[in-house]
Amino acid sequence: MAGWSEVEAAAPELAAAVKGRIEGHLHHVVGTLTADGSPRLSGTEARFHNGQLWLGCMPKSIKARDMRRDPRIALHSAPLDPEMIDGDAKLSGTVAEVTDLVAMTDFMIAIGHGGDPENGGLEPGTEMDPGVATAFVCDIDAVTLTKVAVDHLEVTTWTASGGLMVRDVS
Repeated sequence: MAGWSEVEAAAPELAAAVKGRIEGHLHHVVGTLTADGSPRLSGTEARFHNGQLWLGCMPKSIKARDMRRDPRIALHSAPLDPEMIDGDAKLSGTVAEVTDLVAMTDFMIAIGHGGDPENGGLEPGTEMDPGVATAFVCDIDAVTLTKVAVDHLEVTTWTASGGLMVRDVS
């Protein structure tokens, strides 16, 4: 497993393309596992902060409960471009809930949820209420970008165990 900064160091071009897909839209699709092991798909916010990929959600959401119980996830970039000009990004790994209120507050301020306490924001130097939001930091096992070429798909994958691989699929 690797943090996002390790993915960037190991596969900079792939990491930049995937990061571009994730930063291109706030909302993405995350796959979690239910209590009986069935898959569940949910919308989630994904952001990069301090060399890590963060997933945000409401603390009492079913998605948060799934990730607390079983940290394995798959994330799919927002499937908005039917022509996949910039590619289709996916990653998998595990998550850990952020329980440090200072780190969580710093994250909330960094993503723009800060400065106006009357509108639910935070002022620098204050700690957020843990009942307002929660976030999970990803340890990444695999990252994939699939792009449509003229007559084939180009699939670029990086895994923590195997490194970088590029395949053309016709």
